[in-house]
Amino acid sequence: MKLYLVRHGETTRNREGRTQGRDDEPLCEEGRAQAELLGQAFKDCKVAAIFSSPLLRAVDTASAIASHHRLDVNVEESLIEIDQGEMDGLTFTEMRSRFGDVLRQWAADSENVRLPGGESMGDVQRRAWAGVQGIRERHTNDSVLLVSHNFVILSIICRAIHLEVSNFRRFRLSPTGVSLLDLGEDDGMLLSFNDTCHLAGHLV
Repeated sequence: MKLYLVRHGETTRNREGRTQGRDDEPLCEEGRAQAELLGQAFKDCKVAAIFSSPLLRAVDTASAIASHHRLDVNVEESLIEIDQGEMDGLTFTEMRSRFGDVLRQWAADSENVRLPGGESMGDVQRRAWAGVQGIRERHTNDSVLLVSHNFVILSIICRAIHLEVSNFRRFRLSPTGVSLLDLGEDDGMLLSFNDTCHLAGHLV
């Protein structure tokens, strides 16, 4: 299965440098423009199905792509962003002030350390990979598009290419950045990462 992994468009919290986990933040004006450009870029790309996190910023990004195809957006709960618990909505400065010890533990062992009231990266990877496996069972020989979030997409990429999930810090995703995996039986090949060519000439 060829799997396009798409990060949602920009939100106000992205612009403000605030975390956004499960809070259902919509796309901002710039994010909607990014999603429209993304939809145009995918209009001639053959995909068998489009899947999305249930959060509005992901669903709206997926809908901008689906509008160019005769496809529905399939909402998959397993693709929801990491639960950041008490850290949701905070700036990095605020997190460092209130949760400095947790951040140090998270930096040392993000696979197992859960954010206060939330998830660990191991939790995220297990549920997201299970979701990908379910999609692959239905679309073994197809090209499929998945719209999700930063931590979810990076956890999937790490699992597919057999990197420890803590290596997610070595990657950086842009709003509407597109990555492509070629998935085999239990592993994959990363064919491209964080492609934002659709935004060329557009100020972001």
